Amino acid sequence: LYLARRAHALTEKDTLLLADIDNRTGEAAFDGTLKQALAVQLGQSPFLNIFPESKVRGTLRFMGRSPYERVSEAVAREICERRGLKAMLTGSITSLGSQYVINLEATDCQSGDSLAREQVEAPSREQVLAALGGAATDMRGKLGESLRSIQKFDVPIVQATTPSLEAVKNHVRGRDRVLGGDYAGIIAFFKRAIELDPNFATSYVDLGVAYDGVGQPDLGAEYTRKAFALRDRAGEREKLFIASRYYDSVSGELDKAIDTLEVLKRTYPHDFSPCNNLGYEYERLGELDKAAQEYRQAISLDAQGAIPYQNLGRVLLNLHRVEEAKAVLEEAQAKKLETENLHIWLYEVAFVQRDAAGMQRQVEWAVGQGRESWVAFQESPAALDGGGLGRAEG
Repeated sequence: LYLARRAHALTEKDTLLLADIDNRTGEAAFDGTLKQALAVQLGQSPFLNIFPESKVRGTLRFMGRSPYERVSEAVAREICERRGLKAMLTGSITSLGSQYVINLEATDCQSGDSLAREQVEAPSREQVLAALGGAATDMRGKLGESLRSIQKFDVPIVQATTPSLEAVKNHVRGRDRVLGGDYAGIIAFFKRAIELDPNFATSYVDLGVAYDGVGQPDLGAEYTRKAFALRDRAGEREKLFIASRYYDSVSGELDKAIDTLEVLKRTYPHDFSPCNNLGYEYERLGELDKAAQEYRQAISLDAQGAIPYQNLGRVLLNLHRVEEAKAVLEEAQAKKLETENLHIWLYEVAFVQRDAAGMQRQVEWAVGQGRESWVAFQESPAALDGGGLGRAEG
């Protein structure tokens, strides 16, 4: 049995898709929250290559489905087939009186063989997250990760996230909007998460990012500072990210930010975020060619995420490589990665090329989205003399 299991274990090159946990309890508190908690727990692993949520959403979109649809076992199988993924992880939670039973199973997408199974019981609703975390840790070993790696990167789930199911639920709702670049829409959710758990470090740092995204850097710094003080209440990946944000937006120690992001990039080579954030640091230092290189690497790791595309487009514009910028931004648009900043940079391209029709298309998009203030800014004298080209928001 041991040899058979090891023969089916994943390698570092294999990709694992997380399906939604099938909630059979009838309790809405478990909807979406268990998948998020599981993603954080498994995401601590440098060994496992988890299929990014942004790519899940992009694949659903191209399947003609809502990008926010639940990923049931059947949908997960179709995503695996379309994207050529090695394995998927499915699960369920059921209630037995006051107790709960959680099942997890990893399956080979091609053969349908079971790679690993875990079943755990939680004596109460409040202990479900802890039980899920224990099952996830055991699953990591069964999938092929070394004991040394697990011991080094295994913060307990209620510490890496929060003991509060409701706080996780609000965090999930906020993260859903992050993927679309909707910073203004996520603030209320992250605020509610930290109201429910004032020690929820990851929600503090995400709230800081959101405030930076809507042009309120003082509030962004305030929440990032709180996240940094609480960073030991996060997994290793989140801890490094929090530190990099603090050095970038609070202390201004860009050398430390870059060093921290390099560690994050080496430790989690499948994650696009360190590359994207390194690109931003190099932009701040005026090293635009290095920034473009990092953004391109981020796109290669996550070709379904809008942010690296719009960042690369902006840098190429600032390097006066206008046709390249246009191609990058139009590629994102073809993938339906619609964000406000993507249209801002398409407007800038059209302005530089004196393409009145192209500028008008972006204005019409903004009006259709109710973004009249954006239109007013773009058509102001400051914008029309090229003053918008220096903006560095994601």
